[in-house]
Amino acid sequence: THTHTTEPKITEVTENGSPKKTVEESDSEETSVTGSALTDRIALAEKAKEDGNAKYKAGEFQAALEAYELALTHAPKVKSARALRAVLQSNRSTCLVHLNQAHEALDAAMRSVRLNPDWFKGYLRLAHAYKALGDLDECAQQLFEALSRDPENHVLRKEFKAAFDEAKAAFQKKGGK
Repeated sequence: THTHTTEPKITEVTENGSPKKTVEESDSEETSVTGSALTDRIALAEKAKEDGNAKYKAGEFQAALEAYELALTHAPKVKSARALRAVLQSNRSTCLVHLNQAHEALDAAMRSVRLNPDWFKGYLRLAHAYKALGDLDECAQQLFEALSRDPENHVLRKEFKAAFDEAKAAFQKKGGK
């Protein structure tokens, strides 16, 4: 038995990363996964995630991506696993940026934010995907969103300032004031 939940709207993007149209994305939440089956699936997802983390740290981005995707197949679509699924989508996004697949990275980052809109890292991944697409304004905006969710993060603050300055310089170079 599946129960459909209404998810927030996300924006579909064109090839250049600009908004195309608003679409409803709804993930069906599984209601039949409970007890030990739920615990087992989460454990399998966590194991695959840790494998992906090790591969990522070794610079094996394709192998890490595959591990995170495997983890997503195990991670149940239940409320208690939303944070895990958000992390897995975030990790997929950063791998995809490293693999020069910016549009796919943007999609994964949007999924991460949709799953956990209060977590700064989803917005950080959006920023990196937008930067890979060459959209410096949106990169700075998403870094601001990340910073607003983790205002004490000094590394994030420095990255936001650098992105803001880069976007401002690009704007001025185009003749803006």
